[in-house]
Amino acid sequence: KNMKKALHSLQQSDHLRGNIKNPTLILMEYGDYQCPYCKAAAPVIDEIVQKFDDSFCFVYRHFPLTDLHDWAQLAAQVSEAAGQQDKFWEMHHLLYRHEGELSEDDIERYVESLSLDLEQFIDDLTDPLLVEKIKQDFMSGIQFGIQGTPSFFLDGRQFKESWHDGGLERAIERQLRGNTIHL
Repeated sequence: KNMKKALHSLQQSDHLRGNIKNPTLILMEYGDYQCPYCKAAAPVIDEIVQKFDDSFCFVYRHFPLTDLHDWAQLAAQVSEAAGQQDKFWEMHHLLYRHEGELSEDDIERYVESLSLDLEQFIDDLTDPLLVEKIKQDFMSGIQFGIQGTPSFFLDGRQFKESWHDGGLERAIERQLRGNTIHL
């Protein structure tokens, strides 16, 4: 039942990793590239994706906390612009590794390191459709009651336990074994 709810909530514009055709479990994160907690969660998520790659699908959605982070919206647009050249995940990782480094020179360095077409990137950076995609991600988070980042959902249900110290990984293992997640 929850899996159907999770699959139903996926959008065509979502960024997916792992088993995207037939996942046993869906893990969704709402994140902000300028959030230090999201930065800390990024390597945890990478380990989980590597460990459970065949079993589950990881979904990333933007939730830029613009009241707290001046560059969160820009960072989300940077990742989406890179995504137009099939480099969303590469830029995603760069932005978290260099959280807070979002000067024009920094962004140009990221674009060069990923061998992106600079002119296309600049055009895409302010594309109203990409800005709208980020807004839709944010609004879906609001509808789910999210108030901060990172926020995680397992099969459509908000994960409220601690995501660090192995908490998220243990919950995924329990879910994959068919046990109930205590939320």
